[in-house]
Amino acid sequence: MACPTCNQDTPLICVTGKCAYVGHRRFLDANHPWRTSLDFNGRPETRDPLRQFSLADIEAQLGRSINRLPGKHPDFGCGRITRSDFELNWSKRSIFFDLEYWSSLQLKHNLDVMHIEKNVCDSLLGTLLMNDKSKDTPNARSDLEKLNIRPTQWLKQSGGKFLSPHPKYSFKSDDRKLFCQFIKNVKLPDGFGSSINKRVTDNNANITGLKSHDRNILMQRLIPIGVRGLLTKDTSTPIVDLCMFFKQLCSRTLSVDDIKKAKDDIVTILCKLEMIYPPAFFDIMVHLLVHLPDEAIAGGPVAFRWMYPFERNADVVVEKRKLWVFESKCRPVGATKDKYLSFIEKSKMEWLVLKNCAEVREYMNEFKHTHPQDDLKTKFPGRFLHKVHSMKTQNSPEFHPELYALSICAKMTAYTYTACIVNVVRFKTLERDAKCTTQNSWVEVVGENGVKFFGQLEEIIELRYTNNYSTVLFRCKWFDTRRGVNQDNNITSISAEREWDKDDQLIFASQAKQVFFIQETSRNQKNKHRWVVENVNHRRIWDQPLSDDDRVNKVQNVDKGLEDNDVVDNNSSSDCPLVIDLTQYFQIGSSHVTAGEPSIEVDPPTATVDEVFEVESDCDEVEADCDEDDPDYVESD
Repeated sequence: MACPTCNQDTPLICVTGKCAYVGHRRFLDANHPWRTSLDFNGRPETRDPLRQFSLADIEAQLGRSINRLPGKHPDFGCGRITRSDFELNWSKRSIFFDLEYWSSLQLKHNLDVMHIEKNVCDSLLGTLLMNDKSKDTPNARSDLEKLNIRPTQWLKQSGGKFLSPHPKYSFKSDDRKLFCQFIKNVKLPDGFGSSINKRVTDNNANITGLKSHDRNILMQRLIPIGVRGLLTKDTSTPIVDLCMFFKQLCSRTLSVDDIKKAKDDIVTILCKLEMIYPPAFFDIMVHLLVHLPDEAIAGGPVAFRWMYPFERNADVVVEKRKLWVFESKCRPVGATKDKYLSFIEKSKMEWLVLKNCAEVREYMNEFKHTHPQDDLKTKFPGRFLHKVHSMKTQNSPEFHPELYALSICAKMTAYTYTACIVNVVRFKTLERDAKCTTQNSWVEVVGENGVKFFGQLEEIIELRYTNNYSTVLFRCKWFDTRRGVNQDNNITSISAEREWDKDDQLIFASQAKQVFFIQETSRNQKNKHRWVVENVNHRRIWDQPLSDDDRVNKVQNVDKGLEDNDVVDNNSSSDCPLVIDLTQYFQIGSSHVTAGEPSIEVDPPTATVDEVFEVESDCDEVEADCDEDDPDYVESD
């Protein structure tokens, strides 16, 4: 009973030296074609889906358990306690069962997503790199032969040696170095993660010393990009789908409909992985993925339930202004330099501020109505200055000093900086970023009709007006995204060869959304200009859904609603919708060996069991020969 949800019906088989939690076809529909496939374990799946245990069932199980003193008590010989079969794995009756409301709780326990993701990442990354945490062991290959499946992966005996054919779910030796070099070259934004590139060994053959948050970044960001160009498509796609499942599950806002779909998708993903990896890969942590969507629906976003600390201090104090262009939530940092603006540069910046100021829009519409033949860009600024000056002389209630400062134009001398903090997010110019081990110079802006623009921050300009009013602008180098943008498995990649719109490079500082770019792994040098776009989910910025009015009148202050309580809305959207193509996997079991990589010599398998057998749902009938001291065997209270 390693799974607290499946209870005594947890699907597993006993393989050489451990328990393998396979058999996820039971969660599929009765008429699903994979139920009759022989590629999983050589037999069709005819069993019904697992039952749900009620509170009465759990109470009955606890009632049969024996009350023992905890630990290795002298009354029990100071040795290991052996439980009877009817006790399952219950060690004691929790005090929570005495609470009156406990029976009505939908979520009586909480699976920690952080540790599940950590362990799955260790198994996946270790098997890809074929290091000491790899699940592809001689015993795992021996299990395939006992199950009579995937003969191309069986151990081959040559004389007194055992040779292990290279599988297609692990990197070749050259690809392993290419993947490690890819990790070594990654630069993350400030505060996004630790220096993962320092975890790569000197010979670029392994990654060691990872922390839990490092594994979170690897699983959700780097592994999906790294495996796409180094593994075959039928192998890399389910791995990417698994990583995207974690990314969707860990979104700040969750859509109930999306999570219900992810509940079906994770079963499909696990079934695909069962046709690729040996049964030994599927420890209890991999099986627990099936229940994470249900817990997310019952318990809400993972960010409130996992064990990562949630701490962030905002150090930007914003003075309230009447005009939002003067209220941008940003604080330039670093050395200040004076920049003399030419007449053309100054005119472009002033017009950008005017046309994007919501408070000026009514005066602009009035000018269009009264002077339809005049050019708005050249004629309106002078008319606007005359209008505001008239309001000032007539003591009009509509007059405001900020309107007056905006109307009389900016100063000829601006300030430039090398870094700027916008909504507690740090941006740096490309020149300064090149000297750092992190990257904070890549930006994304959403234009009209939802078109996304990607670029690099080249200059931070503080445009100054009279009475100490100012606004901060970014000058960026934009890449041509009209062609060369690829969307595959929820991963966006662009080409950085061509620039776009060199005459329109200015944006407001708080219009920019920080992203970071990762160069794609590829054996083809023609793809060296292709970069994968990764969004940065900062702790202080939430994906709270916008109302219709917010979508129409959206302005630059992206954290406008941070003072409101964070809520989970059934109609909100997750960060990453999961899209899975099933058609290419019906013939997935045909080949499992990577061509061109020789077999390697391995130790002979340790035959601790004579055969691989499946454990029945009734635990009283068959006694599983499992080693409970194995780290992959997990007991659950």
